[in-house]
Formats: sequence, structure tokens, C-alpha cells
Amino acid sequence: MDHIITAFTHAVLVDSAHTVIITDIQGVFLDDGELVLYDPQIHTVGGQWNTSDDGKKVI
Repeated sequence: MDHIITAFTHAVLVDSAHTVIITDIQGVFLDDGELVLYDPQIHTVGGQWNTSDDGKKVI
């Protein structure tokens, strides 16, 4: 599962032109094989996503 989450967070960073990164994301495989991702922490260049957005220093 680590490879899936790493690929997803990398894709978000690249697709956002390095303005958004997702950290602290967790996931679980359901009995039917579906992957559910949850509890992400989102950081943006502007630091304005939410109160936990640590901005550019994380990116």
C-alpha cells in the first residue's frame, strides 16, 4: 500500500505544479479489494487551506 500512497501524493504535487502536497494520509483495503484513503493533511504554497496548512515550508 505504501507505493500507492506515495504515487498518489507525488501525482498531486506534480499535477498542482508543486503548489499542493498531501501528507499524513492513511489507507485501508476493504474486503472487496477497494482502497479507501483517509485523514489527509493538505499543505499549500499560500498556507490557506485550513488552520493546519503549514504552507511553503512543507512543500
